[in-house]
Amino acid sequence: MDVPYTINRTLQIIPVVFGILIMSFLLIHAAPGDPIVMFLGEGASDPVFEAKIRQQLGLDRPLYEQLFFYLQGVLTGDLGTSFHQGRTVLDLILDRAVPTIVLMGSSIIFGTLMGIFMGVYAATKPYAMRDNVTIIASLIFFSLPNFWLGQMLILIFSVGLGLLPAAGMHSFMVPDDQFWIDRILHLILPTITLGSTLGAFVARFVRTSMIEALSQDYILTARAKGLSNHAIFYVHALRNALLPVVTYIGLRIGYMLSGAVVIESVFGWPGLGLLMIDALFDRDYPLILGMFILVSLSVTIVTFLVDILYFHLDPRIRLQ
Repeated sequence: MDVPYTINRTLQIIPVVFGILIMSFLLIHAAPGDPIVMFLGEGASDPVFEAKIRQQLGLDRPLYEQLFFYLQGVLTGDLGTSFHQGRTVLDLILDRAVPTIVLMGSSIIFGTLMGIFMGVYAATKPYAMRDNVTIIASLIFFSLPNFWLGQMLILIFSVGLGLLPAAGMHSFMVPDDQFWIDRILHLILPTITLGSTLGAFVARFVRTSMIEALSQDYILTARAKGLSNHAIFYVHALRNALLPVVTYIGLRIGYMLSGAVVIESVFGWPGLGLLMIDALFDRDYPLILGMFILVSLSVTIVTFLVDILYFHLDPRIRLQ
C-alpha cells in the first residue's frame, strides 16, 4: 500500500465529514416544524410545560450553542438521545442496521451479477439484436421508479400469483426448518426492486468497457498467441472492463442507502429506512442527524476504500 497516498486520502475525509455535519445540523433546524409540538401534540400542553420540555431537550439555547454541544458529543461517540423513543440514537441505529445491511448486500450482489451478465451478453455481439435488446432492457430498468416497480412486483408475485410475501422481513409463525427459507422469500422482492437500477447501470458500463477492451492491442496480441476466444473474452477483456465497475458500485452505495428509505416503506422492511421516515415525521432532530451521519460516513468511507482499491487495481494511477 502506498502510505503517502493513503494518508492524503484519509486526511481529506475529515473536513468533508465535518462540513456535512454542520450543513445537516443547520438545514434540519431551518426546516419547518417544531419538534416540541410533534412531541407533545398541538394544543396538548400549556406554555410553561412546553418551555420546560424545550429546556430539558436543550432547544432553548442559541443555535450556535446547540451545534457546539452536538459536535462535542459526536467527537466522544455520543449521537444524542431520541426525542420520542427515549433511547440513544446509536442504539436505535444498531438495532435497525442489520436488516438494511442484509437488504443492501443482497441488492448489490444481485445488481452486480445481473449487470455483468447483461453487459457481457451484449458485448459478445455488439450492435446485433441481443445488444439492442440488452440496451433497451437496461434503459427500462433504469427509468422505472423503484417505488412503482416494487408495487408492481407485489401485485404480480404476491397478490396475483401468491408466490412471494408482500411485506415484512419474516412471517410470524415459521417452523424451525423453514426459518431461512422464509427469510429468503421475504428478501427476494425488495432485493430485485433495489438492485435493478444498479444492474442497469452496471450492464451499460460492462458493455461499453468490454467493447473498448476488445479493440485494444493486448487483445490482438492474445489472439496472435493462439489463445481461445473464451480466455480472451473472460480472462483478459472482462477483467479490465470491470475496473470502472468497481468505482461505480462504490459510489452507488450511498444512493442505494437513501433509496432503501423508499423501498423499506413499500415492503415494510424493518430497517434504517423506516427509522428515517419516522424520525422525519416526528422532527426527531438527534435521530435525523444520526442517520445523516451514518449515510455521509458510509459514502465517504466507501469512496475512500474504492479509491484505495482502484489505486492498486489500475497501474496507470500509480504512475501518475
